[in-house]
Amino acid sequence: MPFHPTCQYLPPYISGYQHYCPYTLNPDHTGDWSAPNLPKAQALIAASGTRGTPITIWSQNFPELGIDFTAAGTYLKSLLDRLGYPTHIKIFSVNNLPVGEREADSRTAPQAFFGVGLPLLPAPSQFLATSWMCHEFIPRSPNNGNTEEFCAPRFDATVRRALAAEAAGSPSARLWAHADHELAHQAPDVYLVNPSTTDFVSSRASNYQYNPWIGILIDQLWVR
Repeated sequence: MPFHPTCQYLPPYISGYQHYCPYTLNPDHTGDWSAPNLPKAQALIAASGTRGTPITIWSQNFPELGIDFTAAGTYLKSLLDRLGYPTHIKIFSVNNLPVGEREADSRTAPQAFFGVGLPLLPAPSQFLATSWMCHEFIPRSPNNGNTEEFCAPRFDATVRRALAAEAAGSPSARLWAHADHELAHQAPDVYLVNPSTTDFVSSRASNYQYNPWIGILIDQLWVR
């Protein structure tokens, strides 16, 4: 499965998506990621006073989706080591469900976790109005929906305006784009890539539909 670099939360197939990337060398109007800005990273690390802090990356692969974080984890470990953070990778089985609960519990305080963001419905609210709202944070609980413990009232207000516009049947794409870009600047999570797939269908097939979670919808195809 091919992957494409991204700096934002909404993927290209979701309403409100506007290509955007502030985290690259010489960002411009195209919104493309071009190269890492290592001098700025070094300067931010020096200002933070955190160099030398040990980091553990929790990694959980998803073979049924063709997703294996082994190579990404190895790369990220080498990068963090290079930046001055001694890093260890902890790998979990995809069937190890307590991992998600431990990640969510604020008492565990995980530092880094590889995951997959796939919504139940292809709507911007499924990406932006679920995990980062202030009220989603439940301290000291495995049922916490806001793993990052992120709370930004301005972001909450933007999301609420977008939800209200959507409910009223008014244009909401601009508001969702604003919320998406605002979240990218705050960076409670760091989205790395968007996956893409290619399906080959017969010229006799019609009504092709694709779901990002399960792939091509076989039961919706028509064959002439």
